[in-house]
Amino acid sequence: MEFWLKHTGASTATYPKVSQATREGSTRDRFVFTLEMVDGSGGGQCKYEFKMGSCRSAAEHTAGTCGYAVEISSEEFACSGWHHVAVQITSTNVAKIFVDGVCTDNDGEPTSAGVCVKRLDASDASVRLISLRPIEIGRLYDDSSYEQVQMEVDEIRLWRSARSQEQIVAHLHRTLPHTLWDQQKSVSASTEDLLAYYTLEEPVDSPRVYDRVLRPPADIKNGNEKLLTGLIHGARTQVARASLFVQNFQP
Repeated sequence: MEFWLKHTGASTATYPKVSQATREGSTRDRFVFTLEMVDGSGGGQCKYEFKMGSCRSAAEHTAGTCGYAVEISSEEFACSGWHHVAVQITSTNVAKIFVDGVCTDNDGEPTSAGVCVKRLDASDASVRLISLRPIEIGRLYDDSSYEQVQMEVDEIRLWRSARSQEQIVAHLHRTLPHTLWDQQKSVSASTEDLLAYYTLEEPVDSPRVYDRVLRPPADIKNGNEKLLTGLIHGARTQVARASLFVQNFQP
């Protein structure tokens, strides 16, 4: 998944957040994942932390027999302004987080400068959680509180397969080419990898925002498109085809 994010608040408590819970009000180690902007080493520097929980129940959390299958953080960047964030887990179980196209790694091994990449071992991979709950951009509700967020978001892209650093950088500052999101005309492995794409170019007062992916007529006819239905709540509220729910992305 990838998107452009910008913190618009004055408090560190309102830093951007993206999450997918197994249930609302659960502990962070019971989330499928959390992605949060946090303070860096100082001097107006920040970073993003990405974590994937491994606790399947409150009892496991209380007993301390679980924790996080993945904990990685990005390179540091200036807290202000827009930043592109991309998180991926490859088919070989390597987790990476890129900010503005940057993640310095050593073939899947952590670096001394910052752990933006981790190769999951068999036990890590086996305890990753799954959930049918929505991915929420700009909202995180854990056992402590409902986390208030002040942020803006643009260019939301969800992919079936991990993107290479070269692919991420190639389209960092531009919308995706037509060949990637028009699946009616171009059906290829790279095209089918794009699950949902929001450019968020609708007028502010528009009642809808749209997933730009054009799917083959056969998918629509056979009802496959229903699997990609969701809601977007926020400054622009209401629906479109989607493979995620997004809540309060610009409160």
